[in-house]
Amino acid sequence: MVVRKKILFTICQYIMLIRIMYDLILGRENIFLAIGEMGTVTQVLIHTMDIMLEIQDTDTPKEGFMGMKRIDEENITREPYEKQLKIKDEVCKFVIEDAQYGYYDGRKEVLDKKIIDNMLSSVMKVLYNNSTKYNEMPSVVTISRNIESKTEEKKQLFEVIEPVERLDDVIMSIDIMNQIGLVLSAIQNRNLLVEKWGLSGFGLERRAIVLNFYGLAGTGKSLCAKAIANKLNKKLIQVNYSELESKYVGETPKNITNVFNEAKKSDAVIVFDEADSFLSKRLTNITQAADYGVNITRSVMLMELEKYEGVVIFTTNLITNYDAAFKRRLLASIKFDAPDEYAREKIWLLHTRKVPLGDIDAKQLASSFKGITGADIKDIVYYAALIALQNEKEQVDLVDIEKAYGYVVARYDAGVEKEQ
Repeated sequence: MVVRKKILFTICQYIMLIRIMYDLILGRENIFLAIGEMGTVTQVLIHTMDIMLEIQDTDTPKEGFMGMKRIDEENITREPYEKQLKIKDEVCKFVIEDAQYGYYDGRKEVLDKKIIDNMLSSVMKVLYNNSTKYNEMPSVVTISRNIESKTEEKKQLFEVIEPVERLDDVIMSIDIMNQIGLVLSAIQNRNLLVEKWGLSGFGLERRAIVLNFYGLAGTGKSLCAKAIANKLNKKLIQVNYSELESKYVGETPKNITNVFNEAKKSDAVIVFDEADSFLSKRLTNITQAADYGVNITRSVMLMELEKYEGVVIFTTNLITNYDAAFKRRLLASIKFDAPDEYAREKIWLLHTRKVPLGDIDAKQLASSFKGITGADIKDIVYYAALIALQNEKEQVDLVDIEKAYGYVVARYDAGVEKEQ
């Protein structure tokens, strides 16, 4: 009602201005009288409109001014609105996640229902007319204005952390230690190698230094990546591909860009886990939108690597399907195998340093149990301690270790080798 009053008042002002101009042209001297008359007319018209609205509200409680339905503005809610449409044999269910509902004469209804239904019918016709063998008619279409949830999703994608892990604490084979040493030397002497010695390539010039760690789960890939960031006195951003991937079309490439932008601001090392999920070979036979999305995601990743000047580490359990364009950008690709006997002994010592052992020591355990990862050894020690406590023992014996070993290796499809 307030808006209508304002509109009416504005109209009256224009009428009054025209009247004043008319009096000026005619040379009339009662301009101020005319202004007073028009002000009075304006007030009378507004008062009359109020009476008309009151009469209309009384006679037709469902309708407002000019036949519009009157809505209880204070009780509008957002709830899902569903409608199923059919064209010939094709059926599609439409869901508006946050449609607005209001009350008409105490009855709850979706607002602008006719307009919404017409819109959905138009969308249904477009989908039907553009469906093909490879672009099938969807069975469900969801419409949402929920921008806040997408923003929240971006906020939870990653966090910038200060790594506390040290390379001295990471137990790895001598071969891996030597390769990590070469990588650190290349990073720390980057300017010397490029500017003074004229050596370029492998990301040493103005683009990202890219490392790839691959191998069995639990072999220390992520731990080593954190330790490298610490050694370089940099912060760390660790991202899992499942967190990058978004249900919203086109959001996954944006998420990748957001990670690189944050890394630039924070001067951070980026660690991408599950790298094989988006760095596999480019799809050439694209049959659906999802395939196109995978190629776009990979292209965005490669472009961001070209622009970034920091350190990026990819970790994966699989490397056989990596795209060749990505492999060319690698400074080093380091395989993390199950630890050798030297490394196993150090890992056993690390995890049993406070555990009371009976008739065994770390050297014997490293020699006896082969093919297991550092994560496996940690779990074996934990289960062995539980078994000993369950049997009311004050120390962990070989029999407890062997039983725990059986529990841990049972998690894998095939057992691991144990030397008798």
